[in-house]
Amino acid sequence: MTEALASSQITAGSPFRFLGRGVRENERAKVRDLAVIWAHRLCGHFNKDIKLFMVGPQGSGKSRSALYLGMRVAQEEARMLLGTPDKWEKYFPRDLSQVFIGDPSAHADALKNIKKHGIYILDDAGVSINARNFMTSYNKSLNDIFQTVRTDNALIVINAPDTFLIDNVPRNIVSHFGEVSESQHSRGINFIKIFKMERKFRSGETHYHHYQFGNDQVVRWRFRDVPADMVEIYEKRRDEATQRIKSNAGKDREDKKKDNSKREQAAQAREDVFTLAEQYVDKDGLSIRAAITQANKESGTKFSRTVFDNWRVTKGFS
Repeated sequence: MTEALASSQITAGSPFRFLGRGVRENERAKVRDLAVIWAHRLCGHFNKDIKLFMVGPQGSGKSRSALYLGMRVAQEEARMLLGTPDKWEKYFPRDLSQVFIGDPSAHADALKNIKKHGIYILDDAGVSINARNFMTSYNKSLNDIFQTVRTDNALIVINAPDTFLIDNVPRNIVSHFGEVSESQHSRGINFIKIFKMERKFRSGETHYHHYQFGNDQVVRWRFRDVPADMVEIYEKRRDEATQRIKSNAGKDREDKKKDNSKREQAAQAREDVFTLAEQYVDKDGLSIRAAITQANKESGTKFSRTVFDNWRVTKGFS
């Protein structure tokens, strides 16, 4: 097995230094640089994009690995499209304005305004909202947007602490899957397993494939740390996001209490109306329809006879 290096640079004497879009598949195999391979996919003639879903335990370094991958792919895009890797910030700004941390609304807004060949990172996706809301608002936004961004030739990296998210995002709109394999924080190195995802439409299964170069299979890719100034910006943004998430969590708890209180009040109001209507049936001899009509009139409600009938069944009155 081969352990390829996602961080390997093309040296000044490399025969691949000045290769443009026409670099052949076997030449790319020799380079074995994930950033180069992905840049050729994004900058080629076939309208390809990349959607990477990357998971790993909290503190495993997946966020910085995503930043490094974004920077390296941007460098290779700039080399191919602008003639020099020094202009990489055109595709992945150094101020991390295309990195969104734990903010579902910002995630959706970012993907509505994707730039050609841009690189976007949705960090800690879904952290600030619960599973029920994730399945509705946030996930629906991602589904709708992901299906329309292919022609922007963008790289979108979604980070999450667990694999639960991949079950919610349809597998046919994620092209690659990443998993933190080993972290060496003291050396500023992370090893990531990268899989190409293949959807089997007839069976509904998704297959995960390592990159293959001849007889060698790349099991892990090595990612280095990003420059200190980018780390500083990221940590500041992350602290702000953490405070925002905490604030929203407190607000969500209060909103949930209010919702529960409203539901309890509504349930009690219905119980009172139906109890009154049952008294009209039992003591006054009114028909079911007349009883619920009279109870609604006195209570200012609009419960139907069908709902009242169902209530009577559950209470054993009919």
